[in-house]
Amino acid sequence: MTKSNFDKLEEIIKQAGEILKKGFYSSKNVSFKGKKDLITQYDVEVEVFLKDKLSALFSNHDIIAEESDGNVYAINNTIIIDPIDGTTNFVN
Repeated sequence: MTKSNFDKLEEIIKQAGEILKKGFYSSKNVSFKGKKDLITQYDVEVEVFLKDKLSALFSNHDIIAEESDGNVYAINNTIIIDPIDGTTNFVN
């Protein structure tokens, strides 16, 4: 990765963090993906943001995203996104 791409990646991650920070102390729309598997609007918002930005920056990579992707990929040049690892704690 070039320094320029590293700087762009760092900025993308900081912007995603701002989305999460916006929701940290606010009320959240919570739904269930499974019996004990929560999802919030912030999971979705961060995932959509990251998929958009990362696919533009790394056009030759596949992107697997926890909340929306059911496709199976070979794990070569792949970016895996889990927008909030610990949504239950985030909700609480």
